[in-house]
Amino acid sequence: FIPSILISTVDKLASIALNRRFKNLFGGKLSLCEKGHGFSSRNDKCDTLIRPKSNCDAETTAFGKNVEGPTLMIQDEMHLLREGFGTIDSHFESLMNTLLKKLSSGKEFKYIAMTATVSGARDQIDHLYGKEYLIFPGNVPRGFDENEDLFYEYPTDVEGNPQIQRILIGLKPNLRDNQYASLLTIHHLTTFLQKIKLDKAEYAKANGLSLPQLEEELKKYQCLLTYHGKKADVFGMKYFLHTVVTSKLTDFDISGKTLTGDNTLTEIKEAITTIQDYSEEPQNYNTLHATFATSVVSHGVDLDKWNLMIFQGITRNTSEYIQALSRVGRRYTGLIFLWFYPNRVRDLSYYKNFNLYHKILPLKVEKTPISRWTKLGFKQTITSIFCASILNYISDVEEIPLYTVKAVNQFFDFSDNRKKLVDFIKDAYYTNLNRVGASWVRDQIGDEVEERLNYLKTYSGSIHKNFFPNALRDSMEKYYKTQYGMRGIQEQITLKLNERYSTFISKYKKRDQ
Repeated sequence: FIPSILISTVDKLASIALNRRFKNLFGGKLSLCEKGHGFSSRNDKCDTLIRPKSNCDAETTAFGKNVEGPTLMIQDEMHLLREGFGTIDSHFESLMNTLLKKLSSGKEFKYIAMTATVSGARDQIDHLYGKEYLIFPGNVPRGFDENEDLFYEYPTDVEGNPQIQRILIGLKPNLRDNQYASLLTIHHLTTFLQKIKLDKAEYAKANGLSLPQLEEELKKYQCLLTYHGKKADVFGMKYFLHTVVTSKLTDFDISGKTLTGDNTLTEIKEAITTIQDYSEEPQNYNTLHATFATSVVSHGVDLDKWNLMIFQGITRNTSEYIQALSRVGRRYTGLIFLWFYPNRVRDLSYYKNFNLYHKILPLKVEKTPISRWTKLGFKQTITSIFCASILNYISDVEEIPLYTVKAVNQFFDFSDNRKKLVDFIKDAYYTNLNRVGASWVRDQIGDEVEERLNYLKTYSGSIHKNFFPNALRDSMEKYYKTQYGMRGIQEQITLKLNERYSTFISKYKKRDQ
């Protein structure tokens, strides 16, 4: 009755600090509703909704069988667990592994982590999971022919030469910015494709293709992707597309679509479907589909219809560049134009060393920056770990529901119970590891726990905030708030409309009425 496979984003792991039933997935003790509504945590109430605004109030009985939690954790795109995001995630990873170990007879997670750009794996694995690691497949040992590598295939053409998967062209504009140069590139590509379609017989003959073969080749290059480091550049490309490109075309059009982090998952899925089917739709024969995007497309958007790409400037790091490059040329030969910024020293350096850089590209992947033991990272997560430990560990060991302010205060009146909590949190942070910073975290945990328990002891807030994590959020202390994701706790800012602009806003809202 427990799921065999759970699929989730990393952000969802933070819900362990707000859900007292999370432990049920990790081998927590269970009870059964006497009215047949299923399982709940040991001695907890059944709150199944049986009619509007009415929950089940039946008693529960202990479920006698032991339930064991999952033992395999598979992490995709591990290189994205970096910097502050990775630090916060590392604390939740160790919390869940510790919880599993305590509730499932000493079992721990085994981890499989996947990434296309691995560098500094030892440090990253150590900070994330506190484990030893093995890279698979590894590098070819010295003395062995790279072409005979069992795990890689190096396709060749009919003459035995390496098959070209991507053609990269590095360019630097003079007297104009690289956004205008990118738009001109779209114009020239579109004009070239239009020219071929107007005289297909000649181009087919010149390249040794039949007309149906040429038609199929043209379909491969009917969708274009541009890649930008800023959202402003994405919308700038869409805004100036008509002025610079489509206004100068005759009997040909370009369909533009922007994709940024502001787009919903549904919108991204719709864009993927559009691109997949675009070249097969008869009404799109004399059109080109252009997608203007940020890094939102660099992971998980795998299409063989993207074979034309334009970069507006070099990316911030090599791993992002490799990920972005892999959006095109996945099945057919891809053509990539990289327009460098003419006024940036970094871009000019890459421009001057363009060929050398691509020869040693895998060696230039930067190590993933991450540190489990940062003081700010600890401050960000301690309240979440505190809440999760009470809701999902202490309550399971003691077989009592602990989620109200009153229940927490009564239970932790006893020093032995406080010690149990402190000891578990120390384990959850892996403070037993011999690492720089581990002892500082270990020394802080006792005081941090005492401060939060003392606050709850004196809490006299709203009766509607009976749930103790909500009571902690009432505090003026910034770091008494629980995480809702892995992005850290941000200062809350209240925005209020200036009275001088109220008339303008009122007129603006009525413009379409």
